Formats: sequence, C-alpha cells, structure tokens
Amino acid sequence: MGKKKSVVLLTLITIVIVALCAMIAVPSFDLPFLWNGAESTWHPVVDTYDFDEDLGGGYYTYYYPEGVISETEYKIECESREDDAEKLEEYRNSYQAHGGLYLSTDPDDGVLESDDAGNYTVTESFRESFDAAVSFQSLHHFVPEKKRALFERLAKALKPGGVYVQCDYAAESEESEARYFQELARLKREAHLPEDAFYHYDTPLTEEHEMQLLREAGFAQVEKVWKQGNTTLLMARKNLGKTEILP
Repeated sequence: MGKKKSVVLLTLITIVIVALCAMIAVPSFDLPFLWNGAESTWHPVVDTYDFDEDLGGGYYTYYYPEGVISETEYKIECESREDDAEKLEEYRNSYQAHGGLYLSTDPDDGVLESDDAGNYTVTESFRESFDAAVSFQSLHHFVPEKKRALFERLAKALKPGGVYVQCDYAAESEESEARYFQELARLKREAHLPEDAFYHYDTPLTEEHEMQLLREAGFAQVEKVWKQGNTTLLMARKNLGKTEILP
C-alpha cells in the first residue's frame, strides 16, 4: 500500500512539474476556443519578464494600468493577427506608441484624446490619476539631478494625497557618498565616457540627501518608516491641496 501511495505521489509531482514548465516555456499561440466571448492567445509566463542586459542581467516585472501595454505585448498581439489583415489593422489603430509603451486610443479608457486632425495626446486626468508609486532597489545608479527630475514626474503623476514608497540602500555617510561619485567619475574616465553618460555603478545617497531631493521635487511630507542595516524605506506624500497642510 505504501509503494502505491509513493507511485501516485511521484506521478502527481511529475504532472505539476511538467505543467509549470509548460506555463513558463511554451511559445505563444492562439487558443482553439473563446474566453468570455473574445479571441484568446496563450502567452508563456516568461513573456512577463524583461531581461535587462544593460543593468546587469537581472529580471523584473512591470504592471501597467488599464489601457497601457508594453512594446513586447503589442508586438506579440500583432504577430498573432498577421494572418488576418483586417484584425491586424484594427488592433494597430487601437494603440498609439508613447515613450516605449503603447496607449489605448479607446475613449472609454481615458488614456488618450485626439484633436480634429487625429493627433493623440495623453489626457490630463490620466497624467495625474495614480494613487501610489513604488520603487524597490532601483534608483541607486542615478545622479541627484536625474533623481530629482524623476521624482518631479512622480509627484505630478500622483493624485493629491498620493504616496510614493521607495526602498533602497543608502550611503552610510556623506564621506561614503562622495567616494561613490569619485569612483564613478574615475571609471567613466577610464572608459572614455562623457560626464553625462550612464555607467552601471552604485552611487547611493545618504537618506537625508534622498529625502531632501523628494521635498525639492514637490512632495509635502517625506519620512523614513523602516530601516535595517543600510536599507531604508521612505514614504513621500503629495500635498492634499494648496491650502491643506499635512501633519
């Protein structure tokens, strides 16, 4: 009886492993049935990851709001419609390229609006419609000027009272911060790169300097909510309104 249980358990484990491998690696293809009345396409799990060689080969996942898709997803969907010119043209017309992403032209999504000439622009309501933004161990490669510009864009994109949460590691002291940037300058000189070129080298700021950049970018309230070692969790909140002051 024990042997039979072992065989059954081994068989079940094998089935699960095969199913997981199929979910991860089987290439995209059109499904032979409809899902909720719409044509469906299978995409492997690995298509949800972007393998970034420029930043050291790590992987990460993007989550986009309704009406926004990645270039990878757009190309996959176009390829799946190559045998039907009408469907392909219809799909292409339903999105517009914008900053490396593809935005929906459907007015119901509220992402883009068009003028009389058929030119699309991002709606103001969509630009400033986000409740929160999160960054995890991502920004310690950037110089303060670029960080401030990014924080300004984040502050503008958040709703009043919106929150930006950032977890990253910080320089231990101002002296350590200065050494990181001195080493970055040396590496760029050795590589014969211009001063403003991007080079993959960690240049964390002190938590005080990081918080100051967030305040300069327009966040009304910036606080450190957790720290372990040199890893710090910061929370920055956008003001609720011109006359309302946060505690």
